[in-house]
Amino acid sequence: MVNLPPVRLYGENGCTFCEKAIQFFQANGIPIQGIAVDEDPIIREGIKFVSKQVEVKIPVVVSFLNPKEVILGYSEDGYKRIVETY
Repeated sequence: MVNLPPVRLYGENGCTFCEKAIQFFQANGIPIQGIAVDEDPIIREGIKFVSKQVEVKIPVVVSFLNPKEVILGYSEDGYKRIVETY
């Protein structure tokens, strides 16, 4: 059995779209690690810097498989691409 890295989801506590994204990956058997950006301003600022965005579009989903992918905001089409790589 191959030990694949989890998809990382940066979100906020109580975020409906974050919960939907988590449920999407869980329903597809994809391991996911959730990180609350509202509890860590350094992470929020890092996402702004890396994404070149003024405001953070939540959730931010990061896949570490090849090809690596970062998805800003809720996007089932983007999430499907990640599922296909697993």
